[in-house]
Amino acid sequence: MQPAYLDYTIGKQSLKQLRLKYKKSIPTIRKYFEQHSPVTGEVHLPKHPVVIVLDAFFWSRSSGVLVSRAEGQNLIWKEIESEKLVLVKTGNGALRSSFE
Repeated sequence: MQPAYLDYTIGKQSLKQLRLKYKKSIPTIRKYFEQHSPVTGEVHLPKHPVVIVLDAFFWSRSSGVLVSRAEGQNLIWKEIESEKLVLVKTGNGALRSSFE
């Protein structure tokens, strides 16, 4: 699954594109990605206080990613279907638990 993960994170291919290329379902691809690189990817979280920037971008009306960044690095990302405040709160909670 390493090539698919690189296509997704570096090549910026969508899960739908990976599904067609690797002939696996989207839930299966997500499961492999979680096993390969859980929650924060392979980013080392900073040990000092940082300013976190949240950004959401969408491939389609109901398919996008919410990204939390600090110091030019993605700290955590989550696939989303809409921009709702509850998703931002969920992302913040995941970041807090990562720092504890």
